[in-house]
Amino acid sequence: MLLLYSFIWISEGCSGYMKKKLMRKCIGLGVAFSLLVLIFAVFTPSVAACVKLSPGTPNSTSVVAGKTITFKDVSLMILDDKAIPVKCLTFIIYNSKTHEKVARVSFSLNGSIISMSPKGVFTVVCKTDISNLPFQNDENCGGYGYGYGYGYGYGWSNIKILYTITYKTCKPGTFYTKLFVEIPGGTYKSAKTSFKVLSKPMHLIYVDIKPGYWPNRINANNHGYISVAICGTKKFDVHDINPKTLKVSLYGGKNILKASSWNYKDVATPWVGSKGGGHCLGGDGYMDLVLKFKVEQFIHVLKIFKHPGEKLRVLLTGSLKTNAGGYSINGYDYIQVSKIS
Repeated sequence: MLLLYSFIWISEGCSGYMKKKLMRKCIGLGVAFSLLVLIFAVFTPSVAACVKLSPGTPNSTSVVAGKTITFKDVSLMILDDKAIPVKCLTFIIYNSKTHEKVARVSFSLNGSIISMSPKGVFTVVCKTDISNLPFQNDENCGGYGYGYGYGYGYGWSNIKILYTITYKTCKPGTFYTKLFVEIPGGTYKSAKTSFKVLSKPMHLIYVDIKPGYWPNRINANNHGYISVAICGTKKFDVHDINPKTLKVSLYGGKNILKASSWNYKDVATPWVGSKGGGHCLGGDGYMDLVLKFKVEQFIHVLKIFKHPGEKLRVLLTGSLKTNAGGYSINGYDYIQVSKIS
């Protein structure tokens, strides 16, 4: 702007030799100023060019819901001869379809967690010794950061800080992660890495309706309670089941019924024969989970009275306790509905 005013003044107030001489000086100053601006732009790197980020590599591209996935070599690289005061790093997991945030954890340069959401799903471990990392104090960093604005600028080689991050998965789906770093120039992000969370597999169980009896006859005029046992085996502990999740239905229909009560007792032996068969055996030495249903509810809620003389499959579903994996469970047995005389 100053050069422009000078040029106008020269054009209006000067003439001849004086005018030409002053114009040459103004042009020279303009060229010199432009060169200084160009040199500053070329040789002063942007903050974004000072850091490189990586969200790491998952130890598996797919994991069952409820299991933990580990991201190794999550990294922040500060390039040589740069001074970057780092406020914090943030690791975010997104839903691949909706791009909504599913979970996030913010942590300091040494891996200390500052905040996370949901609670308790992340761990962060810094794998690099940063005790001798050159840093800028608060005064040099303009008071930016948590206590220290870690940085660089001493002509050493690049500094690469590695982290291992674990995440306990929740819902099934396809997801991707990104790593962000907050510095005075703004927030910068990495590329993304993807992984899948699979639905928990169904755990098949042995079910015995009216343990010790076969066939399992039910009369529409019956009263009292009917017992339904989930058989324990050498490989399956019925104490892993969450009894509050259990319900019965006919062929998996919409009419369902939950047990009135339950207890643990060895009363049944798994049937391993053909479908539709059964036996009259009692306990086999393994603890069973015995559910009690009111007969009247069993008959009317499941609409059993509509099937006189028929053999019906009763499906029992539920899930294991969270500390046992939370997997769904599924089993069945048959009942014979007596004809109404």
